Amino acid sequence: MGGVASWLMQFITSGEIGKALTDVLGNAESVRVASAFFSPGSKTLSTLKLTKNLTLIISEEFTINNPNSLEQLTSAVVRSVPTGSKDGKLHAKVFIAELPDGSDWVLIGSANLTDQGLFFNQEACVALASSIAADAAVIADIKLWFDELFKRSRAIDLAEAKAIWSARSRQKLTTVTKTDKAAPAYFALKSTEGSGPDAPRHWPMFEYERVIAIGWEAVAVEPSTVNDDELWAAVDAAYPDFKHGSKQFAVRTIRDFVEIPTGSIVMVCHGYASNANEDNLVHIYAFARVDDGLVSTPFVPGVWRFRRPATLQIVDATLTVGVMRRLLGAGSLMQTLHKLSQRAIEAVADELGIHIDV
Repeated sequence: MGGVASWLMQFITSGEIGKALTDVLGNAESVRVASAFFSPGSKTLSTLKLTKNLTLIISEEFTINNPNSLEQLTSAVVRSVPTGSKDGKLHAKVFIAELPDGSDWVLIGSANLTDQGLFFNQEACVALASSIAADAAVIADIKLWFDELFKRSRAIDLAEAKAIWSARSRQKLTTVTKTDKAAPAYFALKSTEGSGPDAPRHWPMFEYERVIAIGWEAVAVEPSTVNDDELWAAVDAAYPDFKHGSKQFAVRTIRDFVEIPTGSIVMVCHGYASNANEDNLVHIYAFARVDDGLVSTPFVPGVWRFRRPATLQIVDATLTVGVMRRLLGAGSLMQTLHKLSQRAIEAVADELGIHIDV
């Protein structure tokens, strides 16, 4: 197995964990995983579906762990540990792979089997290999620990897990009146400035305040109370160095945001550029149903001040750029606000294995 030798006894941190693990999964003869949380994106899930002799043990927390993704692992042995287990709630993150040469490779650390843990969070793990004598005894202990954990685990009741999963968005958030009617309009809102991995993210504010928001925070007027000429003058005063087209774009986007019809569905997500690699990951934070009114908070540099109250259904999952392009019919997602069709939004939800419940 080429490349593994460079990982032996290696300390692996953010940006390297996902690649190291998925490379091993694609070549291993058997894999055993204990992960408290399980919420893979489409690319990671595809890798797991092709992994030979996979045994997966997760925590029985189906407000977080996606049973629809678990159901797709048709050839895997999947078990769970009850949160009320007498031995305590499962919080471990251990990956054990048997390689083609008969040796074992183990990854142990803080990263859960989620795309956030593998690719985005600040995580830290250590890789061990039985081909190193000092590691072999430790790996033997880890394998024994996994065997004991398996004995204490149990089969998953998928029907019950799905019921918990489908209700999770209503446990912490505003109760909504369900309707079978289509929303007035559908949008994607890019909650970052730019599209790179280090782009400033405004999602934490969205989640905390239960809003969706846009930028141009230096604009000193209340957009819902002025006409387009007055809004243009305010944008021009706030950003005199902007080119004419950039000012037009700001005015149009602010106006579109203000005029989003109440009840519309907005997918809050990361963006992707037209030249982004098909395998890059796009993070989807939530689906939001827009409530009444516009809130314009006082100016704070770097804080998006134009906000619409919203009911949020947390998604916290990823799809690849290639999948997003296919589902949305959009080669890029770099504008702040994109008008989409109901079909496109629901296609994303279907791909994620969820129902839009806001």
